[in-house]
Amino acid sequence: MTKRRLKVGRNGPVDVVCMVMAISKIGSAWCETQKSTRVDAVDTAVALECQHVLNYMAAMTTAPIKKSERTKSAILAAARAAFTEKGYDNTTIRGIAAAAEVDPALVMRYFGSKEQLFAMAAEFKLGGVFPPKIARNDVGRTLADNYLRLWEGEEPGLPLLLRSAASSEQAAERIREIFEKQTVPLIASIAGKAGARERAALVVSQTLGMALCRYILKIPPLVDMPREKLVEEIGRTLQRYMTD
Repeated sequence: MTKRRLKVGRNGPVDVVCMVMAISKIGSAWCETQKSTRVDAVDTAVALECQHVLNYMAAMTTAPIKKSERTKSAILAAARAAFTEKGYDNTTIRGIAAAAEVDPALVMRYFGSKEQLFAMAAEFKLGGVFPPKIARNDVGRTLADNYLRLWEGEEPGLPLLLRSAASSEQAAERIREIFEKQTVPLIASIAGKAGARERAALVVSQTLGMALCRYILKIPPLVDMPREKLVEEIGRTLQRYMTD
């Protein structure tokens, strides 16, 4: 039997065809072990071929996946920072790529377009930051406290949406979608379904207005106001929206 060993390259893509051929050779070699008097020698050859194929499979699966995931995470983090700081219109694919230290072509490869990248960067789950049950007398304060958490870094999607919404219809539409699919159900689960959309709209007007003035426009009194006082003041208004 002619023995051809696969050589695993360290710097290039793995040839899938070669791997399939190697597996075929292993099968043939195994069959020959049933006929050959040199069973040990053939078994050794088969073992070596198996090791080479396993090396190929490791190179194909483990390293590329890890590298691609790291690259995608770096691009997504750079995109969130750029959209939050500059808004949708003033953010470019080249700028995101430069911040992530990758080629712009990779951004397009992994995310398809600026619009698709924005949609992924702005993805978040509103209900995840709110407790499942809230005492009726503490509804307003709890809502205010948890909405502040959204703007202070625990969920990056909402700040970048608000900064972009004034100039990007896509961002504005995403906020409307969050209102219908996440905010209204959340308010309904707390205060009941009756009047939930109206209550939710009032809550959003208060929380988005506060966020715009404190975190984006940076109105000095709101920026300087202690968090506890802000929660108390905003919470009082939200309490009325939710329970009156």
